[in-house]
Amino acid sequence: MFLSVLGVLLSWLIVPQTPFSLRIVDDETGAGIPHTRVVSDSGIVCYTTVTGGTLWGESSVMNRHVTFTLSDNGAQYEPMNATVAVSRGKQITLRVHRRS
Repeated sequence: MFLSVLGVLLSWLIVPQTPFSLRIVDDETGAGIPHTRVVSDSGIVCYTTVTGGTLWGESSVMNRHVTFTLSDNGAQYEPMNATVAVSRGKQITLRVHRRS
């Protein structure tokens, strides 16, 4: 019994867990927005890559609806809150409006 439990635990640790992917893009051009601050409703902070992407692997955001707060350092885009269903391997793109 101990060996079967140990085997399950080890397989979970060895097999990579696919993260949730969130991409932030300009609503007019579709281009990814780099360096956007993304905060989950559980307080986890990430910044987007140069292509506008972030990866979320934290178990605290998985398999539930999560509200993300988006803001960019240059204040070129409107701040935004978005609630999305998060799960491993899922990919979501959010479109953000540029300030006029």
